[in-house]
Amino acid sequence: MKREKSRQTIYLVAGLYLVYLAYSMFQSIRGGEVPQDQTALMILFGVLFALLGVGIAAVCGRRLYRMSREEKEEAGREEAAGAENDAQKDSGLTEETGEEQEAAENETAADPEESED
Repeated sequence: MKREKSRQTIYLVAGLYLVYLAYSMFQSIRGGEVPQDQTALMILFGVLFALLGVGIAAVCGRRLYRMSREEKEEAGREEAAGAENDAQKDSGLTEETGEEQEAAENETAADPEESED
């Protein structure tokens, strides 16, 4: 799970980087740094990078959110199961102690009979 979470985080960062590249391209176009014959190409790739970046970031962000929510739910279930197991162990220890006491009483009762013979 941790590996998948790391992978999704890297994809999220890559998507955000594509959005940053698109923003930088549009800033270059607005600033007049791009020759007129390349403006259409820069706009095309700027839009492409922006759409891909937003899409990748949204999908990976949603996946990370789901993974985080599932981990919290699983931890809550494990905690509840652990508390239930602890309660069973505690009640089991009490019963074992009672059984041990009975066994000890039986041994004590059996010892005087053996010494009489």
